[in-house]
Amino acid sequence: MKKTVFVVAVAGLAGVAFAEPPEGDVFVEVVNGEFRTGLISEDGLTIDRSVRVHYAPLGLDVPNEIDEPGFQGEAGGLGSLAEFSFSFTKALRQWNGTDFSTVSPLSMSTVFGPASATTPATDVLTPGLTFANEPTGAHDHPTWVLNAPATDGIYLMEIVFSGAGVQNSQPVWMLFSQNATAAEVDAAYDWATASIPTPGVVGLLGAAGVLVARRRRQG
Repeated sequence: MKKTVFVVAVAGLAGVAFAEPPEGDVFVEVVNGEFRTGLISEDGLTIDRSVRVHYAPLGLDVPNEIDEPGFQGEAGGLGSLAEFSFSFTKALRQWNGTDFSTVSPLSMSTVFGPASATTPATDVLTPGLTFANEPTGAHDHPTWVLNAPATDGIYLMEIVFSGAGVQNSQPVWMLFSQNATAAEVDAAYDWATASIPTPGVVGLLGAAGVLVARRRRQG
């Protein structure tokens, strides 16, 4: 990522205050036959159903990896679903200082126990992982991995959630940073929250133009 590009972009936004990405897991529920998402605090006490952009920094404990955000659902919140899944919808994008129109040459994988899945090289719907809906609800933390040759930057992964007999969720954007500054992260997060497609609207990723419960961590 060229820092000079970022400086030019920020210079044009003098006086603009960037928002700090909120912490928490992806909240999952089924409402009127539709899979819906939001942001839930790790303790499960606070839910914001308007959030569809999530963020975590890679490498806090293990280089190129993080097990945040996880997925949480309240007891009974997923209805009769025995399990739920997510899928990747597009290739991994990388922040270029202005937007996420750049398709990254890298990929990211998600790992949970023996199961793993990797972002596609092109914009094609690709199965991710499946999780159980326990009687006490869901609370799962897969590990997100930036694959070699991992480089510094901010990456955007688009996913959708699904379950048998229910309508898929709206797209969810997952942002991951690798050795990025707070200013870069905040700018990328602000762009994403302002640009994610509103419900019922097909959106663009830049120039691409293409269509609390028991916590379970990877063993």
